Amino acid sequence: MGIEAQWNVPFGNNRMRRRFSFWATAQKRQLPPEKRMLTVRGNNDWGCTAPDFDEVIVENTKIFFTHGHLFRVKYDLYTIACAAKSRKAKVLLFGHTHEPLIDYDDGLYLMNPGALCPSWGSSPGYGTVDITPAGILLNRVSLK
Repeated sequence: MGIEAQWNVPFGNNRMRRRFSFWATAQKRQLPPEKRMLTVRGNNDWGCTAPDFDEVIVENTKIFFTHGHLFRVKYDLYTIACAAKSRKAKVLLFGHTHEPLIDYDDGLYLMNPGALCPSWGSSPGYGTVDITPAGILLNRVSLK
């Protein structure tokens, strides 16, 4: 089963209009039946009804995902890692810092894909998660 997640990233001065435009476009797009769009609310998503965090099970693997701001990921990853582990997640997906990260710590795969647009010196990109019988593989695809 594939997962397509919308990461909420700033889009400049017209942030809200562009975000809602992107969301409307994404909602109109026909996804194959085996795919679905999962969303969480970011720190600039005022009035958004998406949850602050969520979890999903793919191929018997629990994934915990959140924007990250409520877990103070700009300071350290301890709180967010504890939140994922307390939910018995094997994969943690988050953002907020716009800095790409792929790591593995004590049974937990962590990924921050960075941003889709150039941000704070990081090249634009997105992340993929492959879950197979052989294991879990996190990858970041650079768009530059």
